[in-house]
Amino acid sequence: MRSTTDIVSEFVDQWVEKAEEDLGVANMLYASGAAYYDAMCFHCQQAAEKYLKALLVKHQVEFSKTHDIAVLLRLAAGIDSALAVSLADAATLTRHAVDSRYPEDVEAADARAAERALELANMVRNAVRAQLDIE
Repeated sequence: MRSTTDIVSEFVDQWVEKAEEDLGVANMLYASGAAYYDAMCFHCQQAAEKYLKALLVKHQVEFSKTHDIAVLLRLAAGIDSALAVSLADAATLTRHAVDSRYPEDVEAADARAAERALELANMVRNAVRAQLDIE
């Protein structure tokens, strides 16, 4: 029978793997030079969301199905308040979770927004991986 620690560790690894994939896609799009800025921002938001969920899983903090980075940061503050404060700007990624996926009244992302999204997603990545002791 597998231990709770092993099960949690495996689930954390799965969240991190999915986050890495999203950030990898965003980086490939950026490197391609294609102007797929909304897609880049979407994948950055997804990466940040999944990294934060990996952290919450590691500490067995329950969370609802949400794309709201601010909600996840509030939960993460219970683990490490300084970490949550340092990542507060990442909450701006939330707007790319759903709204940017539809051609409604949402302003399309531009190169600057995509670069900022990459910066924020990498900031979340680095902070969470450090918390999880992943190099």
